[in-house]
This record gives sequence, C-alpha cells and structure tokens, in this order.
Amino acid sequence: MISLFAPVKEGQCYDCNTSINPDSIYCSDCYNELITIRREKVEYFQSIGLSFPEACQKVAAIEEEETEEIKELFQ
Repeated sequence: MISLFAPVKEGQCYDCNTSINPDSIYCSDCYNELITIRREKVEYFQSIGLSFPEACQKVAAIEEEETEEIKELFQ
C-alpha cells in the first residue's frame, strides 16, 4: 500500500507522476489545473458576498498558501 505521505520522487509531478524538471513540483497540465481550481474558489467566495481580498484570504487558508500567492493568480 502506498502511503499518502510518501515523498514524491524528484523529477516527478506531485499529482500525476509525470517526469518533469527536478526543480518543479507539478507538470504544466497539473499546475494549470491547480491555478484554475484556485481561481474558481476565489470567484465562488466572491459570488457569495466576500470581497476579493477576503476571498483570496479564505482560499489561501484552505490551500495552505500565502494570501499574496492567491492574489497573484489574477494578475
């Protein structure tokens, strides 16, 4: 059984195990999907009444990222 917390091998995408540059974490397809999902989460929180900064802060907390990282997805 594979542990959910097993370290990712260097040079493999964190999500799909595709071979990638060892300095990267995700392949371009998985990275683009991740960005899209995070943007959609921000847009959802805005649709229920949160301001852009509040929505970014909420998504950052969920995704365990810095708020500025989430805001940069919209620049």
